[in-house]
Amino acid sequence: MMLGAMGVFIQWRLVRQLTAEFDGSLLEEGQALAALAEQDNGSITTDFSGESMPQFERTRGAEVFVLASSDGHELARSRSLGDTSLPLGGTSMDLPQFSHSTLPDGRSFRFVRIRFTPRNEEETEGRKPAGSSPRLEALLIVGRDEDPLSATLSELRAALLSAIAAAVVCLAATVYWSVRRGLRPLHALGREVSAVDAHSLSIRFSTRHFPSELGPIAASLDRLLERLQSAFDRERRFSANAAHEFRTPLSELRAVAEVSLAVPATESEQTQAWRDVLTATNRMESLAACLLHITRSENPIAAIERKQLLASEAISAAWRPFAGRAALRGVHISTEASCGVSIETDPSLFRAIADNLCGNAAEYAPSGSTFEVSAEQRADCVSFFFSNPPGAIVESDIPHLFEKFWRKDAALHDGAHHGMGLAIATDLTGLLGGSLVARLIPGPLLQFTLSLPLPGRLQNQINGPA
Repeated sequence: MMLGAMGVFIQWRLVRQLTAEFDGSLLEEGQALAALAEQDNGSITTDFSGESMPQFERTRGAEVFVLASSDGHELARSRSLGDTSLPLGGTSMDLPQFSHSTLPDGRSFRFVRIRFTPRNEEETEGRKPAGSSPRLEALLIVGRDEDPLSATLSELRAALLSAIAAAVVCLAATVYWSVRRGLRPLHALGREVSAVDAHSLSIRFSTRHFPSELGPIAASLDRLLERLQSAFDRERRFSANAAHEFRTPLSELRAVAEVSLAVPATESEQTQAWRDVLTATNRMESLAACLLHITRSENPIAAIERKQLLASEAISAAWRPFAGRAALRGVHISTEASCGVSIETDPSLFRAIADNLCGNAAEYAPSGSTFEVSAEQRADCVSFFFSNPPGAIVESDIPHLFEKFWRKDAALHDGAHHGMGLAIATDLTGLLGGSLVARLIPGPLLQFTLSLPLPGRLQNQINGPA
C-alpha cells in the first residue's frame, strides 16, 4: 500500500514536471514568434522567413503555428500545418492559455494561445508615429507534437512500475526470510515443548539461545512444567500411599484366611479371626470413603445442595461420633454462644469438613486439653474457629498439615488413620467456595479457621465480575 502510494505520487510529480518543462519550451517558442510580428498603418505584418525556424517549414512537421488578427482573420501559418484549421478561441492579454487537441489527420498536439500587441515599426526605428492610428492586437497559436512527451512519460511509467514491482518482490523476499529467521527460535521451542511427556517433566528450557521476546514464554513454560511435575509427583505419591494403605489390611485378610484354612480353629479362635477380618474391612472401608470424598472434592460439576444449618447443631453432630474416644483421652469440647449463627450451605459437605476437624482434635489434641469451637458472622462470610493445644506440631509443620497421607510421625500411627482427613477437609471447603487455613496463635494454640461465603457472595464468585 505504501509503495503504491509512493509510486502514484512520484508519477504525478514527474508528469507535472515534464509537462511544465514542455509548456515552458512551447511558450518560449511562441514568444520568439510573437517578437517577429509588427504593425504599421493599421496592419500587422510578420518578418518570418522560415530560415531561422526551419521546424515550421517541414510538411506534417512536429511544430505548427497560426497568427491571426483580433477579429479572427488569419494572417500567417506554418507550412507544417498544411490545410488544417485551428480554432481561434480568445484568451486574455495577461496569461497564455495551454490546451490539448488532436488534428484531423490524427496528430496529437499541445497548443499555447498568446494574445499580444505587435510592436510598431516606426517606434522600433526611433521615429514618432504619424497620426493617431489605433494599436492592433494579434492572436498567436503555437503547437507541438505530444508524442515524444507521451513516449517519455510512458517509459518513465514503465520504469517506475518495474521498480515498484522489483521493490515489492525484494520486500516480500526480505520479509519472508526475516519472518522465517525470526520464527526459527519459536519453532525450536515448539519442538522442545512437543517432546515433553509425563516422563520428561524435569527438563527446563534454556533461554540463552532464545531472543529476549521468547524469554518470558520460556520462563512461563518452565513454571508450568514445575507445577506439572509437582502435581505428577503428588499423584504418584498418592497412588503409592493409597496402594500401601490398602495392601496392609489386604495382607491381614490373606493371613487370616490362610491360617483359618490351614489350622483347625476353636470357636473362640474363629470368633477372633472374624474380628480381625472386620477390623481390616473397616480400615479398607474408611480408606475407600476417604478416596470417594477426594473424588467428589475434585469434581466441580458435582451438585451442591444448599440448606440452612445452625452452626451449633452441626458442630455437636460432628463431635458426637468422637466423644467416646475424646473422653478416654480427657479431651473436652467447648462451644461458645457465637456458634448459634446459621449458614446456608451443603449439609453433607459441611458435616464431612466438621467431622475431619473434630476427629483430628479428638485423636491428636494433647490429653486433658480443651477443644474450643467458635463462630463469627462477617459482612461476606461466616468464619468458624477450631482451636486446641498444638502438642508436637511446630510452625514448620503447618504447610504439611493439608497434604495427603502426611503424618507428624509415620512410625507411630495405628493403621486406623490414613493422614487424609485435613486434605479432604480443605478440598471440600474449596468446593463450597470457602477456605480452610491453619496457624499457631499465642497460648499456644493450633487454630483452624474455616471461612464459608454467604450465598450472595458465593454467587458473585461463581459468575465472576460483570
